[in-house]
Amino acid sequence: MTKRRQAAIILGVTLVFTSLAAWLGSVYLACRPSTTLVEEEGDLDADGIAERYRLQAGQLEVSEGDAVLWQSPAAWEVACFALGDATGDGTLDLCLSVWKEGSYGHSRPFWAGEDDSAYGNHLFVYRVARRGLYPLWQSSQVERPITALTVIDGGPPGTSYLLIGEAEYGWPDQVGWHLRTPSRTTAWQWNGWGFSRVQ
Repeated sequence: MTKRRQAAIILGVTLVFTSLAAWLGSVYLACRPSTTLVEEEGDLDADGIAERYRLQAGQLEVSEGDAVLWQSPAAWEVACFALGDATGDGTLDLCLSVWKEGSYGHSRPFWAGEDDSAYGNHLFVYRVARRGLYPLWQSSQVERPITALTVIDGGPPGTSYLLIGEAEYGWPDQVGWHLRTPSRTTAWQWNGWGFSRVQ
């Protein structure tokens, strides 16, 4: 795929998100778990049997047949998720927009003196293998909360993009954050250690 083709894909999807943001106008979004059921299927472990991904009331459940492979921790609020090859290596990923307290937990880097307890938004990427889910990459609190996730697979390895709808932190209350209307859509590409913004 040529760079011109890649740029055209990014531009096209960006225009869709931009139009949606304009349509929303000055509406405010409250970051609370939705009671609406969101359900998708995908064979992320390539075993020939599709897993079922069910998100409701901020909790995500992954199952295969009658077996539950994974459930998001009760302390998390999953805002949205996307299935696709976000890292561009030919393997499908599960991408999550998660609201939780603290940025590091048990995986605190050596340069961070202590974990913060702030409630904020994070981007997590998981892999499905051996009938379980394993974290591939987990961000600390993101600068702009994520309201939408889409994986764009350009075809050949290394041409995948993660499109993110971003809002702005508004004001906190006893439940969570109120968010201002999505102000932009950005495109990101995996760099081997994390995601770099490309658009």
